[in-house]
Amino acid sequence: MYKLFHEKHLIGIIPAPYPDGLAMQGSVELTEKAADYKELFDYWVDDNKDPKTEEKFSDALFENWFVEDEDGAKHSIGLPAIFPENGKHEIAWRYL
Repeated sequence: MYKLFHEKHLIGIIPAPYPDGLAMQGSVELTEKAADYKELFDYWVDDNKDPKTEEKFSDALFENWFVEDEDGAKHSIGLPAIFPENGKHEIAWRYL
């Protein structure tokens, strides 16, 4: 089980992450705090997004993401892709 954080905020629990090429992915159980990031997550996974729209998000939202593994070790990641899938949420990320 991994935990997803932005800065000090717990965003979700990833029960069984697995590698997929250069990325990691799995299902994610989002916390209430994740609602604060919904607009950013929706933007990030939108295949038709306008790159100019990114300017409305603070640079800080794109930085300081990490996952904490079962041993409590923290690993820096890029902004994760979180998207709905069959009534649940899936996550994909890459380590920095």
